[in-house]
Amino acid sequence: TMPPLINPADFFMDCIAGKYECEVAAAVQAVSSGRSLVSDRGTATKIGDNPMKRIGPIRSKEGMAPLTPQNFFDVWEEYGARYTEKDLSNHQAPIRVTSAVLRSKVPRGFFSATTLFMTRQAIQHFHSANMIMTDCLLVLVTGLALGKLYNDVELSNMAATALVYSLGLGMTLGLSTLRVFGAERVVFWRESASGSGMNLNPVAYFIGKNLVDIPRIMLITLLMCISFYPQANPLMDFGSFYEVSLGATFAVSGWAYLLSITFDAKAAQLYIVVILLVFFMTAGVTPKLTTLVGKPLYGLSYMSYARWLCEDLFVGHSFELTAVYRLPPKFYENPGRDSLFAHLLVTSYSEAFKIYGYPPVNLFMNIWIGLFSRAMALYALIGCNREKRGLMSYTSTFTINVINPLQDWFANREDGADKVSREKMTRQLSTRRQSIQIERSTLSSNSTNSATDGGNDFTPPQGKPSLHTGLSAEVGLVDVDLSMPAAEETVGKRSSETNAIY
Repeated sequence: TMPPLINPADFFMDCIAGKYECEVAAAVQAVSSGRSLVSDRGTATKIGDNPMKRIGPIRSKEGMAPLTPQNFFDVWEEYGARYTEKDLSNHQAPIRVTSAVLRSKVPRGFFSATTLFMTRQAIQHFHSANMIMTDCLLVLVTGLALGKLYNDVELSNMAATALVYSLGLGMTLGLSTLRVFGAERVVFWRESASGSGMNLNPVAYFIGKNLVDIPRIMLITLLMCISFYPQANPLMDFGSFYEVSLGATFAVSGWAYLLSITFDAKAAQLYIVVILLVFFMTAGVTPKLTTLVGKPLYGLSYMSYARWLCEDLFVGHSFELTAVYRLPPKFYENPGRDSLFAHLLVTSYSEAFKIYGYPPVNLFMNIWIGLFSRAMALYALIGCNREKRGLMSYTSTFTINVINPLQDWFANREDGADKVSREKMTRQLSTRRQSIQIERSTLSSNSTNSATDGGNDFTPPQGKPSLHTGLSAEVGLVDVDLSMPAAEETVGKRSSETNAIY
């Protein structure tokens, strides 16, 4: 019998491959011989209660042989037709959909499609509650471990504490966010296909999943702050701490969306770890931001969420310090540890937006990074893997619309140049024929005049050929077909020899 919770088609193929003990063969033999069948539980089953009685005895080529993968198809051909015919008797032939019906089908509007995708994403979150709880537990453990290592922070280690916290927050949230788009790439390809798919709006799909994912991001960030903040005990209030942390997670989630859309699951996990480590190194703490000036990493630091988060955390803590830490560096025995001015100078941080009430620039930078990365993710969603959605890729489109016309243009240009060259050569050959004909007529008239004047042939000096005999042999007495290329070349050569004689 088929085990529970098994796909019947898979079980059927496994039976053909011989992966299961064939209990059906014993049932068939028992039915055909009139015996009772003892099941796996050890209880006798009457023949009349056995569904195999309807099949009857198996008459294979080998006689009454057990059902094996070798004679499975013979049994199916003999007894499976009745079930196939029974199923096909209730089958209705498909009705051809006319063009008018297809044109009457209006796809969902943008807002309707966005609502649909939001609803489905919420249901997916509800069904994957166990996975979300696992992510929350991992975030809590990470926050507790980092808080235990960097408890009761001081001015001397506040920058390092903020850097490690940014790395832990980015890693936990980035890896869990890869599932938002990466887990259903194939579903999106099928639904957004224009042919056999549903041709759904990819922008609505992207916005719907983003909106529903915001509560999950807020929850994970909150759990990280709850587990880390009480142990680290920075001087900034918890609300500000959670606010700047939420801006950082907004930026990290955008990069995770981009990588999960562009690459497969394993490659996306590798790339998110690499990019977070790059942001870790360009945060301006280790190495210092002043040492990166003039290097490529300095420009990359503007895209690092960790740079803006670390500055917010450090300035939020240092702004609450008393005046004891604000004296000139020379007043301290160890300025690198106790002088706030020395720390601000080395890290290139500033308290100006706190002192003068400026807008939170660092928070706005992380929000801008999150919006920029999401825009790139949307472009990747629309532009990448287009051939899997029945669309022409941008590379093929560029080749057809740009590369091929350029190649045709260059080919036509070369053909035109060859045509001009052939016309020029034809004109040169025509001019050469005319000059040869003129020379022949001139030589013929000279010969006639010589015969009329003295009747004797002119004898040239020694060492020079006779013009009359030489030209007669070379030109006058040779029948040249000027219409053929070989003849043209011969006439040209003889014309040059004639010029040499003169």
